[in-house]
Amino acid sequence: MPELRPIRDAVHGNWWLSGAGAAATWLRERLPPGARVVLRAAPSPSVAALIQGAWAAGVCLVPINRRLTAAEAAPLIARAAAQLVLDGVLPEFSGTAAPDVVEHDPASPALLLFTSGTSGPPKAVRLSRRAVSAAIHAAVERLSLTPADRWCTCLPLDHIGGISIVLRSLVSGCALSLHPRFDREAVAADLRTATGVSLVPTMLHRLVARSEPWSSTLRTLLIGGGPLDRRLAEDCWTLGLAPCQTYGLTECASQVCTLSASDAADGIGTAGRPLSGMQVRIAADGTIEVRGAMLMDGYEGEPSPFTADGWFATGDFGRLDAAGRLTVLGRRDEVLVSGGENLAPHEIEAVLERHPGIREAGVYGVPDREWGMRVCAVLVPSDAPLSDDEMRAVCAPLADFKRPKEWRWATALPRTALGKLQRRLLRA
Repeated sequence: MPELRPIRDAVHGNWWLSGAGAAATWLRERLPPGARVVLRAAPSPSVAALIQGAWAAGVCLVPINRRLTAAEAAPLIARAAAQLVLDGVLPEFSGTAAPDVVEHDPASPALLLFTSGTSGPPKAVRLSRRAVSAAIHAAVERLSLTPADRWCTCLPLDHIGGISIVLRSLVSGCALSLHPRFDREAVAADLRTATGVSLVPTMLHRLVARSEPWSSTLRTLLIGGGPLDRRLAEDCWTLGLAPCQTYGLTECASQVCTLSASDAADGIGTAGRPLSGMQVRIAADGTIEVRGAMLMDGYEGEPSPFTADGWFATGDFGRLDAAGRLTVLGRRDEVLVSGGENLAPHEIEAVLERHPGIREAGVYGVPDREWGMRVCAVLVPSDAPLSDDEMRAVCAPLADFKRPKEWRWATALPRTALGKLQRRLLRA
């Protein structure tokens, strides 16, 4: 687990990770500004240096999920139309020299990222330097990051969540402890001295299950990547620190709303208020809509997804409270209609996962002549599968139309690299 501590460029005030200058030089020798570079590699100091080096060189980074098979990655790499493909092997970038800082066009592309494809084929999201810069500065402000901080980094560096951590250090000077993957015990040990960490709910659930109080040095548990069950948040709080839920999108260069550490105890269950430069509203049908400085230019090869006045419909359901804090209710396209009632699968999953015998739950629907949609579940047991009578008792707190009519047991649920449930694969 290497610790990456940025070095300040005294001339321009940026903080550069070791090797960033070498990475920028290596890229400039091969590519002009604006050229595209596909990156598909396991997290490492060289990958972190390349992310910052690409920013300095003005090239457009195209991260591809390294967990995809070669057959799955090939069409995405082809769609990227990149001038350089780094697949699996990177040079070792080292040295403390800061990159030569050159002003690049704020409208030029900084990142091309493919969506996770949890609700359909992946889309190519174009993010400008202006949008990424706005996202970095707003997040540093909300998280109150300084050079005294050390961020535990266990998110993959081929997704916007991990990339944004590396780029935030460029502005904040925050040190990074880099984990190649999420290992519960290794991360738990690291959190004894870290000041912050980015997690998805699945990771948080596994850490909370250890029942170990949070370290006094830890001040920010940043949780994104899906709705956070209120009970899990409260369990987290009983260990000494309330989680800071964030709601973000690849289309907005990561965070849209984030619950600040100072408001976390009062805002449990919400994702907080919008970051500086972002606006959030709830449409008549309950869909979350966003507008602001961090928003993408659009999806490559597709019509504009924006309204005439610049709003973007996220496809998520939510509500805003009187204090302007956002509560995320789930994906619009995941809502099930059973017995004439709308229901959110993640609410049912939260009830099921409260039972100590159920480690994970995935809820989906299948067409049914009586109910319209029959609620079904795939369950991962903590030990041995529960009996049918035990399962009926587990489901008893749910209304009839919310109770799974059938369930089956599995060793794991289909998830993305960030831990998002791939609900469309559950039926298979």
